[in-house]
Amino acid sequence: MDHTYIKFSLTETLIPNVEYWYIELDSNNHPCREIGFNRDQDPIAFYPNQELPHGFLSDSPISLNPDEWDQIDRELFETIWKNKDVA
Repeated sequence: MDHTYIKFSLTETLIPNVEYWYIELDSNNHPCREIGFNRDQDPIAFYPNQELPHGFLSDSPISLNPDEWDQIDRELFETIWKNKDVA
């Protein structure tokens, strides 16, 4: 299964302090995993997770066109995701 990774932003966000997101899209362009970043570019939100098994976008029925957003490298996404629990 091929995944695409994008940088996604909204003019308004429902998650406090999140300025933009890195989103993993599945082969149908549906969000799977999400990393939210604050204005200092620190990753501060990871969805889904053990405490919140759904996400901001990943449990919605939307599809995102990756051609409309900046694409990011899979390795960058995975590195940030794997280090989410590192203090």
